[in-house]
Amino acid sequence: MDIEQSDLYKSLKKIFGFSKFKGLQEGVVNNILNNKNTFVIMPTGAENHFVINCQRL
Repeated sequence: MDIEQSDLYKSLKKIFGFSKFKGLQEGVVNNILNNKNTFVIMPTGAENHFVINCQRL
């Protein structure tokens, strides 16, 4: 899937209410959207909610 960075940020704002990614989240999302195998370990907290919900997009 080829998604423009501006579309990625628009979706981030619309769905999650954030204007920027935290830490390495952007790279994780880009890898997933480009069908790359991606293994991510993240601290507990709001980030988990973000990654779990990305699977629904």
